[in-house]
Parts: sequence; C-alpha cells; structure tokens
Amino acid sequence: MQKSQPAAGTARFANGLLGTVWRVAFSLTLATAGSAGAHGGDHGPFTTRSVSPVQRLAIEQAWGISVEGIRLTAAGHMLDFRYRVLDPGKAGRLIHPKMGLLVIEEKSGAELPVPTMTKVGALKQTRSHLHPERTYSVLFANLNGKVKADAVVTVMLGDLRIEHLVVE
Repeated sequence: MQKSQPAAGTARFANGLLGTVWRVAFSLTLATAGSAGAHGGDHGPFTTRSVSPVQRLAIEQAWGISVEGIRLTAAGHMLDFRYRVLDPGKAGRLIHPKMGLLVIEEKSGAELPVPTMTKVGALKQTRSHLHPERTYSVLFANLNGKVKADAVVTVMLGDLRIEHLVVE
C-alpha cells in the first residue's frame, strides 16, 4: 500500500496560487496605474498631502525627485510608491540594482519588502537611466494587510529615507 503525500501537493498548490495572485495583482496595478485621476477613479491624481513643503524641498534638492505618494493597491495586498524625476543626475542614485527597498510601518515596525517573482523579477521599475518629468513606481508586498489606509510609514530607497508618509 502506497502512502499519499497530500502535504507536498497542497504546498505546490498554495505556491502556485500565491504566484497567480501576485501576477494578477501586478497586472491590475499596471493596468490601472495612471487611470484613477484621468478617468474619474476614487482617488483623483496620484499626489500626496503627507509630505511637508520643507521635506519635499529637501528631497527635491538632495535626490532630484518629487514624492507623489504611497497608496494601497491590488485590493490592499500591495503598496504603490511613486516619485517623479526632476533631476536625472541626482535621481540616478535610486536605480542601483542591489539597493535596499523597504517600507516600514512606523507604529508596529512591520517591514514590507519589494516582492520578487520567479519569471518577472522585482516589482520595481529599473532603468539604466532616468528621464526627467517621468513618474516611476515601486510596489511593496502588504501580506496579510498589515498596513492599512492612513498608516504612517517610512519608505527606504537605498540611502534615501522618507519618513512619516501617510498611506492613502
């Protein structure tokens, strides 16, 4: 008599299902990324009120980017952080392939990484160079919905640390 191994089959099924969920979430995010403001979506333009004018100016001068915001996306399973490049020379430091990318929920200390998928890779835009006045995004995994709307987070892009952003 041969023993069945339901645990191995269940694990394969769960891993396949998780991969499918990430692919669907990624596809939906890309499909709807620019449409919220242009087509009467719920949130309007992708801009944030959580960056103070002083903080915005400091980031623009030091890093050559303007923070557009961080929002829940993919039914709350991901966070979408966006920034607009103002000075490609300064912002070029943000596209190093091995730089650490992380969101930290300030109240609980929960860390949300950028998910890496087998066939797609990391869910971030990578370029050999950045274009001025173009918006770039990074998707962070929000497994189990740890971070909710109105949570205060810190976004870390390599050496750049942007604190006290409010998730919209």
